[in-house]
Amino acid sequence: MLYEKIDSRLSKDDEKGVIDLLHLIPENEQGNIGCILEMSIYRNKKELFNHIVENYNLQKINVPNESFYDAVFNRDFSDLNEFEYFTCSLHKKSVDIYALNSNKETFIENIIFSENENKYQMLDILIKNNIEIRSNPYKDRTLLVRTMPYKNLFKYLYDNCPNLVREKSKKNNSFFITAIQNKKHDLVRNIIDRNIIDINETGYANCSPLMFAVLNQDKEMFEILLSAGAKTDIQNNKGLDIFSIQNSLYTGFVSKRQNGKAIQEFNDYILSLNHNKRNLKFK
Repeated sequence: MLYEKIDSRLSKDDEKGVIDLLHLIPENEQGNIGCILEMSIYRNKKELFNHIVENYNLQKINVPNESFYDAVFNRDFSDLNEFEYFTCSLHKKSVDIYALNSNKETFIENIIFSENENKYQMLDILIKNNIEIRSNPYKDRTLLVRTMPYKNLFKYLYDNCPNLVREKSKKNNSFFITAIQNKKHDLVRNIIDRNIIDINETGYANCSPLMFAVLNQDKEMFEILLSAGAKTDIQNNKGLDIFSIQNSLYTGFVSKRQNGKAIQEFNDYILSLNHNKRNLKFK
């Protein structure tokens, strides 16, 4: 009977009438408060929404945090001020904006990968309100890597969210290191010029940026990193530095008779380096 009254008053836009009934909901049925909060978002009932947000501990309501943001996401906002109002109100009340929905995706991911024509304005609103755009730790790849096939989306995130360049994947590789692995020379130069990364950050197996360039036998990338201050004496988790790694790689190439001109030139180049006053002679 109680919930029929609440539903009836909601259908009549009687927000005050609903508020008057909320205190009658038993303690063991507080999850229904969460459901009413969701309805207040769907139906744009700000008075009811404000009352619940201000008077109830949303962390103790037995409704997953992501459900509230799903309600925001699934609304068709003609006025983005309303999107900002509901989203930021929930966030300020410590409702976890990074909670995962049933598809193991966050509210922010839903916006990023949606077809919503207003998604860039929505992201602008989140950034303006100091809500960090971040990757989903359950995904193997970081947000920037996942958005690389979408030129405009990638550019937006790359330009507006420098933290995403530093974020690491499950394999502990940042986007900066991923760009090195994929031989994106101009992109790596741009990241370095923006001064938003540590040129000597390590990734998978404690490998340094220079090590990834060596593994690729990529002289151009190696020189880009070296000129930006990359260190040659960092060791990976096996105790190997770039010179030891190159020695091992080159020995393998020779044994397989794969030491073509490019590989030979790269090896000669590494041999010619005398950083840290080391005299190097590879077998």
